[in-house]
Amino acid sequence: MRTWDPLNGAPESHIKLLERKGLIEDVVLVRETIDGKQSYAVEFKLKNATEPMYLVTQRSKGEPRRFRDLTRLAAYLDEEFPNISKWSLTIDRTPTQVTGSICY
Repeated sequence: MRTWDPLNGAPESHIKLLERKGLIEDVVLVRETIDGKQSYAVEFKLKNATEPMYLVTQRSKGEPRRFRDLTRLAAYLDEEFPNISKWSLTIDRTPTQVTGSICY
């Protein structure tokens, strides 16, 4: 399982600001298995940054915002971040049990 650094979490409003400034270089959709269910988190790689940022909710800034459905995630990204036209998918195959919230 991927380790999520709480210092690299950013809410949607912050990511939108970075997008408008043209600072987002790449977007990675990270598939994980949590409690036996697949979910997706979103990582944003910034220009001239060593560590990627990840999308969080306002309530849980230490954990990534997770989506269960890849189609809904793609629609969300299209709507909220229209200037980002390319994503990549990373599949985490490490078997772990993690607790966390999953967005619908």
